[in-house]
Amino acid sequence: MKWFYGLVAVGAALTILLFFASPDVTALLDKTNYKDNGIISANATKYYSFTEGKYGAKYYLEVNSSSPLNIYLIPSEKQYHLFSKGESFNYFQGCQGSDTKFFTTTCNVGNYIGIILENPTYHGHGGTAQFSIKIKEI
Repeated sequence: MKWFYGLVAVGAALTILLFFASPDVTALLDKTNYKDNGIISANATKYYSFTEGKYGAKYYLEVNSSSPLNIYLIPSEKQYHLFSKGESFNYFQGCQGSDTKFFTTTCNVGNYIGIILENPTYHGHGGTAQFSIKIKEI
């Protein structure tokens, strides 16, 4: 895993942005209006991480997929690590979708939001999923 960091000095304030890059993790810096699309292999996940949000932010999320996905909005990176190990994990209640090709929600979150897109291989589903995601702070 590769670690990157950036320092931004603005007046007397100093902001440190720390994010890491991995094939299944995307760190996002523009958390107010983001769009992406891609492919998720069968039985794989895609993870988006917003680590510098303001506390109590409200987000609109929209996901479209060619195959049914499981979608979770989570409150910490630790929850993603639990999920990836197959352990019990926490997510924002009412902000998840199961076995869906189209999903929209509006959620109030803390200062961190993680989004897990899971392409499961059950109920006869399988194969690659092409997806698009939109997230906007409102």
